[in-house]
Amino acid sequence: MEPQLDALGSHVLEALQQQTYQPLFDNFLSNGDIIELFDYTGSDLSDTIFAYDRTLSADFNELLDSVAVSGCTVDRVVAGAYAPIPAGDEHTVFGLLRLKNTRIELICGDETRNIVLANIIWHLQQWKILTVTSPSMQSL
Repeated sequence: MEPQLDALGSHVLEALQQQTYQPLFDNFLSNGDIIELFDYTGSDLSDTIFAYDRTLSADFNELLDSVAVSGCTVDRVVAGAYAPIPAGDEHTVFGLLRLKNTRIELICGDETRNIVLANIIWHLQQWKILTVTSPSMQSL
């Protein structure tokens, strides 16, 4: 198992259990990351950053409402399908390593529950959440 994927799974579970984004801050793209990785100019950049923040917030709140995680632990994190984003596609400046539909498998008592992250990308030696449920950055 890849330690960085395990860490991401643990951070997602911790954030849901604490009902706060704090454990995930390092796993979200910062404004600086978006500026560095994506080619948006002027108001498009501000709109993109705002849309990214709004989408992550809505997705996180939806997870809070739909996945009961009290007493759960991460069993394993299953890497999604390898789907790199070539430079120039989806407004990227550089080619990005992306995994689609990475699954965090939770053990909750006698039950297994899953959380699926739609798109994660490799940046600064860790996995960053690009989208939780949205299919692509363009949908923001």
